[in-house]
Amino acid sequence: VSRLSAGQNSHRYPRFLPDSRHFLFYVAGGQSGIYMGELGTQAGNTGTETQLRRLTAADSTGEYLISGNAIGWLIFVQQNTLLARRFDAASGQLSGDPLTLAQSLSESGNRAGAFSVSRSGLVAWRKETTVSRQLVWFNRAGERTGTLGTPDSTNLAAFRLSPDGTRVAVTRGAVGTRDIWLTDRDRSTRFTFDPADDRSPVWSPDGRSVVFTSNRKGPNDLYVKPADGSGPEQVLLSSPETKDPNSWSPDGRFLLYRSLVNRNDLMVLPLSPERNGKPYPFLSTPFAEFGGRFSPDGKWVAYESNESGRFEVYVRPFPGPGGVWQVSTGGGESPQWRADGRELYYIGLDRRLMAAAISAQPGSITPGQPVALFTFASNIARYDVARDGRFLVKVDLNDAALPPITLLQNWKPGK
Repeated sequence: VSRLSAGQNSHRYPRFLPDSRHFLFYVAGGQSGIYMGELGTQAGNTGTETQLRRLTAADSTGEYLISGNAIGWLIFVQQNTLLARRFDAASGQLSGDPLTLAQSLSESGNRAGAFSVSRSGLVAWRKETTVSRQLVWFNRAGERTGTLGTPDSTNLAAFRLSPDGTRVAVTRGAVGTRDIWLTDRDRSTRFTFDPADDRSPVWSPDGRSVVFTSNRKGPNDLYVKPADGSGPEQVLLSSPETKDPNSWSPDGRFLLYRSLVNRNDLMVLPLSPERNGKPYPFLSTPFAEFGGRFSPDGKWVAYESNESGRFEVYVRPFPGPGGVWQVSTGGGESPQWRADGRELYYIGLDRRLMAAAISAQPGSITPGQPVALFTFASNIARYDVARDGRFLVKVDLNDAALPPITLLQNWKPGK
């Protein structure tokens, strides 16, 4: 009933309005916000088509609150504040200024919004709780051996170790306005300053540059910037679809990235001195492919795919063509290579860090039986591997109880 437009990532959370014909939903990506759709019948009554209209910018899906008269309310989150705005569901028109219902709402990275509205008029929400996170070094036995940086309470998310293992590029901040910071043992330095969402950093093999994705022009484009901050970021690749950098080849000639085209394909961007290479598909299938990683010698790419019905970790030769070998058993994601290429790590569905030996021959590999190393404490596991074999893991430091759910009853604002 809806189709992605250029620059859009996804359409999420449809909510029917009382007439059972119109509905609200959230658009992520370019021109993000709350939209209204209307079901309609195509010629010949063979299916449905949808008329879509953007209602407002927002950081969450929208919910409709029925009022005593014909004009109800659109409830949504903007900058962690729960807002209500007059909404005529029949005409699809918003009016008046937004009213604040609550502040400091819990943040949802998937834009669901930590609130709910019932048909009876009851509104529920949950306020945010601050979680402090630390990057911690672990050995193969799961023993802590040290830390990198200081505890972080600014929503530390994705991160990537520098090639020499002395620094880490991290994504921090509120979803929608995140920035990248460079962290070493003693300090964190802000690396990006645009008010847009900057995330998913990847180091160049010599450690002199960092590529990342940003939605500052609508869709998520790829940017590159000197790691020492000596120059501004430059657009590496701009195109209508959303993109996330995955891995930079060891020889510096290619960038592997995930593209939203064809439900997540792995693409290759050749990097010439003028950075004007034309992208081409490395793996284009009807399935979703994520987390592509070049092997240390640049001859193989490990990635995760749901072609079997669940995500598993596979290896293919680069640049191809060639065979494909499944490494994981029982599900797997987030592959990472050991520095010598003789072992591949991944996260199992039970949050265990797995290791599989890799024996490479000309044109083929032989994966060993995966063995469990240790279990991640968090449901959302993030890790990277240093050249000396240590694992850098994002760890939640406090196990604070969730704040209570607040209920708003008998809300009767002025007309």
